Amino acid sequence: MVLTPTKSVYEAITYHPNREDKEATIKKFVEGIEIQKKSPGFVGIVLEGNKKEVPGESVRLIEWESYEAHMDTFRNSPAFAEFKKVREGSTVGETEMAHYRFFTPLPKIPPVIEWVTIQLKQDTKFEEYYTEWNKALDGVRKAVGCTGIEVGQQVEDPTKALQIQGWETMENHMIDFKQKQADVAEVMAVLTEIVNKYVEGGWKGCKGVHVLKTEPGHGA
Repeated sequence: MVLTPTKSVYEAITYHPNREDKEATIKKFVEGIEIQKKSPGFVGIVLEGNKKEVPGESVRLIEWESYEAHMDTFRNSPAFAEFKKVREGSTVGETEMAHYRFFTPLPKIPPVIEWVTIQLKQDTKFEEYYTEWNKALDGVRKAVGCTGIEVGQQVEDPTKALQIQGWETMENHMIDFKQKQADVAEVMAVLTEIVNKYVEGGWKGCKGVHVLKTEPGHGA
């Protein structure tokens, strides 16, 4: 199977907002987004939110028309210097950033997202993994409150994947699916077989958190 990615590329950011003055931080984030909006190739903020299980850590997913639109057009423009200036002091510690390509349009972004980073084995052929994994995920997609699941491949390191999985509520995932769905054991058995086959360290190679959605720029 030959995978064809969607046109857009997605900038995935994990950051630590400066929460000493949340209002000031949000103001800086929003001003930075307003600058980005004017850049050719910027599409929009797809997702921003706070990690429920990791207090103080947030994520943002930005859609660009292409990798070059972000890394060349924007970051090499005078607007990028302005962007960095208005954002000064808005984050603390290290910020992680990578780009991902998805192969079908991202699902509707509901209030809760499972943000799952996946480290594949070095010899894994992504097309084979994606084909088996995507099919097996249908057992989760049918769950009450699941709005969709898509898996993207990292541009910088093709052995890394990012899974975006939408839920209307935390209860839909933790109770309706994990505890109440009649065939959950069978679904998980199939997923586990694929994870053991393709993922480094099995389930340990899948790092998942729940992200509680905020408005763009309000991840503080």
